[in-house]
Amino acid sequence: MPETRSIEEPRRIAPVSLVGLFGILIVPMAIVLLTNSWDPPTPPDYVRMAFGTVAASTLAMATAFSIVIANNLRGSSNLIAGGVAYLVIGSGITSIVAAADRLVGLID
Repeated sequence: MPETRSIEEPRRIAPVSLVGLFGILIVPMAIVLLTNSWDPPTPPDYVRMAFGTVAASTLAMATAFSIVIANNLRGSSNLIAGGVAYLVIGSGITSIVAAADRLVGLID
């Protein structure tokens, strides 16, 4: 009887993990860095930084929410994904409110 060898496929990173990594961490951080003012900020700089913060937070929240929806559609209710989404959405709402308060305080 010939000996059969099992060929193991290399481990791959799940697409959901890549979406989460890029959508929650890398792209929002890039947005905030691109909209940052590297010189002493002027009023237009404050507005640009506030909008960058809102855009980055919105992207992170939408990504976290879509990962939870994708997991539910696949039929796997992942408690960790739900917990991460809860933290990301809570943090995003807090940072949007803080950016709005900071902008209103600097404009007055």
